[in-house]
Amino acid sequence: MSAGLAMLVVAVIAMSGCAKEPPAAPAASEETTAEHALKHTDPLYRCPMHPDVVRNEPGECPICGMALVKVEPEPAAAADAGPPAELASRATTVTP
Repeated sequence: MSAGLAMLVVAVIAMSGCAKEPPAAPAASEETTAEHALKHTDPLYRCPMHPDVVRNEPGECPICGMALVKVEPEPAAAADAGPPAELASRATTVTP
């Protein structure tokens, strides 16, 4: 009889684990994957006079000695938006 009681206890414990609701999923973030990745990238530093000189840490340009300036990453939406409205009205087209 004690084996039957033990089996009943095991069955009740197993069933109680299945009856629990799954934990609530965290609220969806409003930022895109690209915006999240930009927050976690290492900053870059660039020479204002020589844009091809890029370093991972602040310092001086090896060519001209100017202080390197931190590069601020552009949000993904701004990069895909195209030219600003004030420049779009001045667009020039070339025909063949």
